[in-house]
Amino acid sequence: MTSVIYVKKQDDLVKVVEKVITSPENEVILVIPKNSVLAKSYFNFEILKREAEIAKKKIFIDSLDQIIRNFSKQAQIELIDQTFEEKKQEIADILSPQKNEEEEILEEKKETESIRDKKEPRFEKIDEIWKPSVKRDSLKKEIIKSKSIKKKFYLVGSFAIIGIISFVYLFWFKLPKTTIILYPKKTQKVIETSLACAPIEKIDFENKILPAKLVKFERVFEKSFKATGKKKIETFAKGKVKIYNAFSSAPHILVKTTRFLGEKSNKLFYLTKRVVVPGAKVIEGKIVPSSLEAEIIAKEPGPEFNIGSDKFWLPAFKERGSPRYYKVWAETTQEIKGGESKEVSIVTKKDIENATTSIEKTLTSLLETEFLEKTKNYLVPSKGYRIKIEYENQLPKPGETKNEFSVKAKAFLEGFVIEKKNLEEISKKILSESFNLEKWEITSVKEDFSNPEFEEEHPMLRFEAKIKINLARKINTDLLKEKVKEEKKENLKKFLSSLDEIEKAKIIFWPFWIKKVPKNLERISIEIK
Repeated sequence: MTSVIYVKKQDDLVKVVEKVITSPENEVILVIPKNSVLAKSYFNFEILKREAEIAKKKIFIDSLDQIIRNFSKQAQIELIDQTFEEKKQEIADILSPQKNEEEEILEEKKETESIRDKKEPRFEKIDEIWKPSVKRDSLKKEIIKSKSIKKKFYLVGSFAIIGIISFVYLFWFKLPKTTIILYPKKTQKVIETSLACAPIEKIDFENKILPAKLVKFERVFEKSFKATGKKKIETFAKGKVKIYNAFSSAPHILVKTTRFLGEKSNKLFYLTKRVVVPGAKVIEGKIVPSSLEAEIIAKEPGPEFNIGSDKFWLPAFKERGSPRYYKVWAETTQEIKGGESKEVSIVTKKDIENATTSIEKTLTSLLETEFLEKTKNYLVPSKGYRIKIEYENQLPKPGETKNEFSVKAKAFLEGFVIEKKNLEEISKKILSESFNLEKWEITSVKEDFSNPEFEEEHPMLRFEAKIKINLARKINTDLLKEKVKEEKKENLKKFLSSLDEIEKAKIIFWPFWIKKVPKNLERISIEIK
């Protein structure tokens, strides 16, 4: 089965991960709206995929936000494409319908007929076509028009010549530009050392202790689990009866386990303890039975011994042929019940272990996700944090009869984070003891931490560090510009190839016919790769 989770715009990574982990299904579709806070960082999708894999969940993403879709592809999260097909269909639905060929021909015919209806003006008299005064005025206008055209031609020509001269001046003297792309020589140094971090203000270079922040988080999580054990329960029906003695005035003793046989139910019960039934009374020559209330229990377990009102006889008297058989008997005073024979669920030791493991794994994952999300702008030493879990309710005992049980726990995380600039500073200090950095500059630092150890006496974390430092030769671009200005292309190539700090170089002249570096330093660009 697959569950669909609709993510809100303001839902952060921690909330989305919690929804995925606590989802009852193994496949989860996340519907993420446009402008979701998740789209702020690719790191969110990397963590989301990792936590889903840890929880053994397969996730899919459905979104119209192109940024979210790109991040999902980079994190190798499968996308749902159906929404784009629907969008395409919506666009197709709002396009104007295409005209067929017959409608186009009819429209052209109407346009042709409307043009023919507009007739040219006709003159009824020759005077209306030619008049001497009109001819002279027209000729004068033609002469003026001719002079105006010549004047415009000379004006346009002048501007064109000025434009060409300006164009040549700009492209030859003002716009030429030279771009020099330099690839400096590079090297890498590796430092392996023991470091520590603690909540101090400055770097302790002597003891190699970095300033760090001690951050703390806590989470509460509760979940129900099913009991998987099975146990057969058998109970005996019990009830109260009143025992009557109408035999004689002498008391009658009945021992424990005395048998009582139901007259209607034909079920056999036993007396649960020894009793003494008082003797009968004789009133006005008549025998009045005496009685005593006692408890009886069924011979066998099971619901078939659950009976209502009944009268009981004592089989022992009948077996011995005693006259007491019809003079001593019992009758129910309440319903006899409680007999059962059924299978019930019980909590096993494995159930408790699986429940605590699941709770601890979930809480650990939630806290680690929150910790990494809120400290992503810092460096975290490998497992530079510790998690403590406390159970807030009492766990069931193995063998306890339950269909399901609930486990509630609270987890605490505390860990150290350090700033990258501090690591770079101490790395530079350690490297300078064995390597001359005068002609080199650090371009990047890549760290690998291991073997974290917390000190209980005071908040401090010790760890091993393997630091890879990438360096490049220093290049003074301002000084270099002064040296290369007005140099010809060939001389520039020779000069750059003679520099010890440069691995290779690329030269770009603009416009393409320019073969000399400009004099103006602002038209010289040097890029360091």
